[in-house]
Amino acid sequence: MSKIKIAHILHSLGGVDISVRLITENINNDLFENIIIHGQHDTKRNFINNNNDLVKSYPTSIVREISPLKDLKAVYQIYKILKKECPNVIHAHSAKGGVIGRIAGKLLKINVLYTPQAFSYLSSESKIKKKMYLTIERLFAFKNSYVLASSNSEKERAINEVKYPKERVLLFNNCINQILETKPSNIILPDNYICTV
Repeated sequence: MSKIKIAHILHSLGGVDISVRLITENINNDLFENIIIHGQHDTKRNFINNNNDLVKSYPTSIVREISPLKDLKAVYQIYKILKKECPNVIHAHSAKGGVIGRIAGKLLKINVLYTPQAFSYLSSESKIKKKMYLTIERLFAFKNSYVLASSNSEKERAINEVKYPKERVLLFNNCINQILETKPSNIILPDNYICTV
């Protein structure tokens, strides 16, 4: 049985980077093959799978901010990579990876799982930018793309605000690695304290 090849497209910073690493380090390597397409200067760490083998990685000109020239260059580079790699599915992460991944997926007729990791319009301070980002999300909601939401609230926003059809919105909650060992603590806590994780 041949493996399902997943091409992850992202600007590899912060929570998005952590999320993709959790996927590549925990997914069953007997069933899935991952490739990573990311920015040239976003991460210095290699991606590994659950056998501690390097995951094939392609640095491109993808950047976080909107940059028409760099964005067009990234679409072209990613299109060429995907054409060569022939993945079964694209997993596009964050707003930038989502736009570029959905364009490439439409051009190559490859289904796209899009994980926004919080829609970009939510962090916009001006009403004009918020409307612009929401419009972009709606424009790129192609029929071959599915939202793979990382929380219930993201799922609801995809349906109610971005206007994805319910049948094209899936939920895969964010996760953390299981804690396998605990260390005895010699820290004495006061009677009243707040603990956050």
